[in-house]
Amino acid sequence: MKFNLIKKNIFIVLLVNLVLLFFSFAAPSYCQTQGGVTITPPIPSQDFKDLLERVINFIFLISIPITAIMITLAGFYFVTAVGEVDKIQKAKKILLWTAIGFTIILCAKGLVEFLQSQLRVRGG
Repeated sequence: MKFNLIKKNIFIVLLVNLVLLFFSFAAPSYCQTQGGVTITPPIPSQDFKDLLERVINFIFLISIPITAIMITLAGFYFVTAVGEVDKIQKAKKILLWTAIGFTIILCAKGLVEFLQSQLRVRGG
């Protein structure tokens, strides 16, 4: 019971840190001008395509450490299972869904890069 509470607290802390990291990129910076306050965009982009590309790259870069953390968590479940079938099954499910999720992200990123190269669309 206490172990589950610790896991839940660690998960909440990691989730809060991820949300704070995301909003740190979205925080506007204020600067005084002659007539008032202007807000500069948090993600400098020229058009929607550039903004979308930056968001996709951000998601891709965030998925790499999340994948490593999930693989480590699955390994922890395997090591601490000590013959408990439930923990072994949970570890297998974590590995399976981590692999599926990261494969989808890799395929999506690769598909975008492939289409841009084939259509000769200039990337940002």
